[in-house]
Amino acid sequence: MIHINEIFTLFVATHTSEADLVPVLAACLGMEQQLDSVTKSNVGGWQSPEIELTAAPFDVLIPDILGSLQGVVNYGKLNNGYTLMNSWININRAACNNAPHVHPGSTISGVVYINVPKDSGRIRFLNPARTAIASYIDLPQHQGDVAQGPFSEVWEYEPVAGEILLFPSWLEHYVENNNNADGEPRVSIAFNIKVHE
Repeated sequence: MIHINEIFTLFVATHTSEADLVPVLAACLGMEQQLDSVTKSNVGGWQSPEIELTAAPFDVLIPDILGSLQGVVNYGKLNNGYTLMNSWININRAACNNAPHVHPGSTISGVVYINVPKDSGRIRFLNPARTAIASYIDLPQHQGDVAQGPFSEVWEYEPVAGEILLFPSWLEHYVENNNNADGEPRVSIAFNIKVHE
């Protein structure tokens, strides 16, 4: 009998918030109208300056974020405490996306999905070993593979409003174009956590 040992395990943790997102969405869209966009990974989309996640109306998200984060901290045996470093709003309207990026200087990054209309773009995580995989596996089905197996180069996820995703900050990821037929915006709030050593 064979036993498979999973080594160097990656994770993307998910949790669904029960918070009322209506006032959060209204605040996000209001800030978009009032403030110029910061340019980071956003391609054509709007990104806010840093926001205070513990202030109303965003504070309704904190219990679910902290509960999810505690689960990840326990899973990773990272029990020396942590600090919420920063948070910001992302709004992707028609044909806008986020280019591949990581979150330097933090340990765990996350996103809370506030508004996710149909076809507004999935988040895609890039396997850190994808260059090695591509050089060793020369089969057509592995070119741009999105299967969820150990030899996949990309892992994609289609979130829904209210979902929280947490993942290692060094795990490269991007967001597809918003192709919603009605032009509805995709709205999320991202954040970074630094785990204490």
